[in-house]
Amino acid sequence: MPLTKTSAKRRSTTRPRTAPDARKATKKNEQIIQRVSQKWSDVPTTGRNIVAIDPGGSTGLAARYADGSWLTNTVTDPADLWDLIAQRPDVCVLEAFSTSGRVDKWMIHTIELVGGVIAACYVLNIKTFLHSPQKRYPWLAQAEAMLKGQQHTRHEVDALSHLLAFEGRQPFG
Repeated sequence: MPLTKTSAKRRSTTRPRTAPDARKATKKNEQIIQRVSQKWSDVPTTGRNIVAIDPGGSTGLAARYADGSWLTNTVTDPADLWDLIAQRPDVCVLEAFSTSGRVDKWMIHTIELVGGVIAACYVLNIKTFLHSPQKRYPWLAQAEAMLKGQQHTRHEVDALSHLLAFEGRQPFG
């Protein structure tokens, strides 16, 4: 199934799901989808569908499509993240998570998300690259500039900077 530029409305985890595309897009996601026709020409397209994830309580997502178009979003429901992974992008770039020993409920949530994404990508045969948080730093200014004037969260900036870092280190062609 190709990666689509649609997103889904949040749902209760108690309601059974009938089909992957059975939910309607939220108003924010519709606004993001309308912006998707933009292209950023300074980074050549890799010809692949790439998803970058900044995991956490509010998970930042950035996607670059094979045609060079891109979008960002923030999700709080892990089901929205799983729906994106189920669309089988070619590559998934994920911020690795580690802790110095202290753990709270949001850290546990993040650890579970990272493990779940890695497992889902393995099962679906999606190439996965783990980035340390430091790999995104050189790309933060460019990511912020790309999102300037648009409604976004810092998590979207972080995810987009991971995407740009990945594209900047990969051979094109």
